[in-house]
Amino acid sequence: MRKKLNFTKLIESYLDGELEGEELKWFRDEINSNPELSGELKLHQEIEHALNEKDIIDLREQLEGIHKTVVSETSKYSIKPIKRKRVSVAVASLAVVIIVSFFIYQLHNNTYSNEKLFIMYYEPYEGISTIRSGDPNTDKMLYQAMKKYESKNYENALILFEQVLAKDSLDLTTNFYTGISAMENRKYVEAKKPFNRIINHNDNLYIEQAEWYLALCYLITDNTLKARTQFKKIVDNNSFNNYKAKKILTEI
Repeated sequence: MRKKLNFTKLIESYLDGELEGEELKWFRDEINSNPELSGELKLHQEIEHALNEKDIIDLREQLEGIHKTVVSETSKYSIKPIKRKRVSVAVASLAVVIIVSFFIYQLHNNTYSNEKLFIMYYEPYEGISTIRSGDPNTDKMLYQAMKKYESKNYENALILFEQVLAKDSLDLTTNFYTGISAMENRKYVEAKKPFNRIINHNDNLYIEQAEWYLALCYLITDNTLKARTQFKKIVDNNSFNNYKAKKILTEI
């Protein structure tokens, strides 16, 4: 119980941006290696996300309206102050029950659209600067493309990556980062092609990552059947981001 309480405090500090240095690095490593902590962090994020939903705001407004109506109605009958206080406490208690029940329903039922799931689980892959293809001109262009990618200039990065692919369509590194750059530019249909090219090659270091991002492409384009199949494949093979894939399968 003590460990869980400490984790809760750490999670709150992490979400508030209060962790720094070695403590932040340790916590991120712990998230990747501790499914229980990762799940608890996800739960905190979902609750925080739900608090900002319009449905919650509407619910609160409705509860306030109910409270005002009850107080107004009871005042007509000259009820003593102690009685009004009891009614207010009852309404407040009812509000708490309704809100808690709503949270539980939100967390245990499919209330997320494919777009929301995509936003919750997608993040671009980290770039790498050291790349060599054997062709000095291609090396230079690919290096420039990666610099654009690392600076989050995905639009220009995509242009350069596509120029490299025009010279060598089978360059796997370029295919992978072309796909990510296309996703960052919301060109999800176009992103599927380089990812499929990597997967079909079937003998490289990017296959598992390409399978994950391809699944996300299916998800955001509402091809739910293919997305489900792809995420299940990731889980069955214990591949890259298999824990996240398993979570998505329970929510899709």
